[in-house]
Amino acid sequence: MRSVGLLMTFAFLNCNPAPAQDHEWVLLAQGEIAEGRGPADMFVDLASIDCNGDECQALQRVVFSEPQQIPDTPLFDEMVTLQALNCRTGTLGTMTFTAYRGGEQVDEQSGHGEARQVRPGPFGTAFVNAVCSAR
Repeated sequence: MRSVGLLMTFAFLNCNPAPAQDHEWVLLAQGEIAEGRGPADMFVDLASIDCNGDECQALQRVVFSEPQQIPDTPLFDEMVTLQALNCRTGTLGTMTFTAYRGGEQVDEQSGHGEARQVRPGPFGTAFVNAVCSAR
């Protein structure tokens, strides 16, 4: 029974990203993540990668050089997301999204987006390679 409780606790912690400073982030890519977003650094927490066949989950962190805004979200300069990635199809879905500004959490959302094709380019390629190579 105790192992079930520990498993449930681990699953809960794995689905709710803690503040960025509680992880060991590995830099994957630098540059413009998307047109009009300005320079950014993208990281992955290698310890968070969890795969079951082609289906993987991993924590991703993006630090922007300029404040960003998306609909229904306050300005932020950093985001931590729990991403679901299918390594066979190259589709990615955001399970949780936590936004920070100046190190302080400003927003948190769950089930933020439907699965979509990973964007071509250095950011998408680096994330897919890092996560899928852990299978």
